[in-house]
Amino acid sequence: GTLAQLAELEQPDAWLRVYVREQPRAGLREEVQELLPRALEIRIDPELVPAPGSGARIAQRSGRSPRELFGDYLSSRGHADDGVQELFDELLEEVDH
Repeated sequence: GTLAQLAELEQPDAWLRVYVREQPRAGLREEVQELLPRALEIRIDPELVPAPGSGARIAQRSGRSPRELFGDYLSSRGHADDGVQELFDELLEEVDH
């Protein structure tokens, strides 16, 4: 369910596999684990993630920067989170220097 739906759940005694009905974003896993500490596996509901090759343009690699390629990857996976792109940029800058 959504984070709001998960927050309303009674805390089960079992270990959990959770499918979240939210768009992927940085910190989502931590939010779910805060709500459900017994969640061992946390995934985005497959209905919210585009299937590979589902009309997404295949990016040409030649002449493109790692930042552009990573941005295309995020878009193809339905992961439009600027925070993740910023973290990638920071890591890339560390590696380049």
